[in-house]
Formats: sequence, structure tokens, C-alpha cells
Amino acid sequence: MTKRHSHKSPITRQLMKSGMTVLPRQLRINLWRRMLRIPGDEQLAPITFKTAETRNEFEQAFTVLHDAYVEVGYQSPHPSGKRITVYHALPSTVMLIAKQGDEVLGTVSIVRDNDIGLPMEKAVDLTSIRYSGKTVCEISALSIKKEHRGKLFLPLMKYMYQFCVYHFGIEIMLATIRKNSRVNDLYQCLFCFEPIDRGALMENYNFANNQPVAAYKLEMQQALIDWSRLYSKSPADRNLVNYFTSKCPENFIFPIELLGYDCKHQMSTEVFDYFFTHVSETLYQLEEKELVSLHCIMRGTGYTELLPPLPAKSTINISTKPTLAAVPKQRPIFPTHRLE
Repeated sequence: MTKRHSHKSPITRQLMKSGMTVLPRQLRINLWRRMLRIPGDEQLAPITFKTAETRNEFEQAFTVLHDAYVEVGYQSPHPSGKRITVYHALPSTVMLIAKQGDEVLGTVSIVRDNDIGLPMEKAVDLTSIRYSGKTVCEISALSIKKEHRGKLFLPLMKYMYQFCVYHFGIEIMLATIRKNSRVNDLYQCLFCFEPIDRGALMENYNFANNQPVAAYKLEMQQALIDWSRLYSKSPADRNLVNYFTSKCPENFIFPIELLGYDCKHQMSTEVFDYFFTHVSETLYQLEEKELVSLHCIMRGTGYTELLPPLPAKSTINISTKPTLAAVPKQRPIFPTHRLE
């Protein structure tokens, strides 16, 4: 069998990508779907997709995240060279990485529901989504080293998708995405993310260094319907629905201790202490309400003593503050698409 080649040169394809955001919406959608190419397993064989575990893996992942965010203006350079947020301190957050040898190439975080709230809730009202009763998470901190973005974007998204759906029972994914960016197009054109409240445009979003971003959601059951309609008859290298729901390759690793509904912290106490006491000042910049919520979340664990102390005259009684179940106790929602 002869190998099929794209009729477009790499230069032409790059020009198309760089100018995509100025094209009419429907034309952009058609072009992105035509350019979609799923990497073969042999291309990814040397790369392992896993959760961050060691101090070195977290250190590299936070550095990749920092550099990518500085590149697009999501944050100013930090003296540590790392981006570490309060959400990384939560047991309900899981940081995923793509790693080749000892080098972390990319990362994305799954922020499940928690007492502090989801990142976008600082700017977007999620009341209607919460009233739906569906399990929710926010996909955050997606960052890939520049030279690996074309190859790793889809595999990292597949790993994240399977983590969310098959192991956490997530029914709605949320994301904040920079306006007029390639990632914005990819989320909408390829994955069918829809705007929340007509886009919920946030012109001065503090969590992204006051960059203009928009809020999006993806309802997982509807996504499968849409993906089947769009991709089920496509050739294998463009069949996104088959790619995302098919059996994982051996280099996708799902640690048993982090699967299911109980929130075991991804970081050891030693790693947590290193990043949140010695590297980042994030927890010391929290408002009183957020710090009380964090103490509630960590109550009864070995992590409480590593947190900044509560103000002596705190107006919030930690002993009476209710806690939110990070993930409702329910079965994953797609038993017909379970992994084998």
C-alpha cells in the first residue's frame, strides 16, 4: 500500500493555520476538519502519558506550563520559572503529563468540583450548569513544548478525555480559552465545545493575566452524538470519535490510587511542602474565604499543617462550614464505551 501524502506543503499548511482566525466561522470549521490528522501509535511509542508523581515531574510540568503561559501573555514571568495555582494544591485536581524518557513534553490539568470552586467561576456564573445535577470539571493548564505541539495535542486530549469520562464520570467539561486563537478554533471546530452564555467573554480575566478569554462547555453525551455524525465515516486518521473512544495504547497509564471517586492527593506531603512552602507563594495570597475552604478540604489529612494558618480573628467558623463532595458517587456514564 502506498503512503498517502497531503497535497499541501508544510508551508502552505502553516500559512493556512496562521491566517485561520480571520476567516468566516464555517470556512474555518471546514478547513480545520480537513486538516485533522491523528498520529499513529508508532509515532507515540517512546512517549508515556501518565499522572505527575515525582517532584521532578511536577517541577518540569510547572515549568512547561509557565513558559507556555508567558509566551501567550497569560502571565508575567515568575522568578521561580513555574506556574503553580491554588488548584494544583487540591486533591480533586489531577495533573497529567506526556513524558519521553526523563523529559516532560506537555501537561494538562483536570480540575474537579471543589469547595473553592472552578477557575472560571471567578468570572462566570455556573448556576445553571450546577443545577443540572451533572458532574463537572474544568480542563485547565494545557501546555505543550512548542516543538511537540503538532504531535502531542490530540493524544494528550485523548488521555485527558478517557481520564474524565471512564474514571471520573465527568458529564460536562468546561474550559476558558483565549479569544481569536488557534486553540479556540480547535476546541470549537474539532471537539464541538459550545460557548457558555453566548461566549461569556471576559475582557479582564485575572486568572489569565487580564487576557480576553471566553468560557466554553462540552456535554459529553451530546459530544458523542456530534462526533459520530461528523467523524464516523471518516478515514482512520481523521476519525476522531473512534480515536477518543477506542482502547488505550499501553503507554497510557492510569494509576489505580487516583481512579474513581475518592480524592487521594496526587502529591505526597513532601512534594506539596516543597512547592507550596518553598517555591510558590500562591497559598499565602488567598482570600480568607478561600483559605478557610482549603482548610476544610484538607481537614483530617497530613496536609493541613502545611497550609498557611487561618487568621486569628477569622469570621468564618471552619468547624461548621460544610464541604462539597468533589465527585458525586455515581457510575461512569458511558458503560457502552468502556475500556477493555
